[in-house]
Amino acid sequence: TLWSFFFLSFICFVNCILVRVVLVVILESFLGISGIFLACMIAPSASVPLGMIYVKTDVWRKKQAYE
Repeated sequence: TLWSFFFLSFICFVNCILVRVVLVVILESFLGISGIFLACMIAPSASVPLGMIYVKTDVWRKKQAYE
């Protein structure tokens, strides 16, 4: 469904761009090059709360019932 596509695209955007860039800037200033690698490991955890919200809304179940 189109809504699912946009929501999943938003999760990927938040994970790959917003959180990762902010973490790299912050951690690199404190830890140097190691902060960049640490930020890349931490960034995927930002998509977990968004994925949980998607599952809790039950929109995906309703959409599957119509198909």
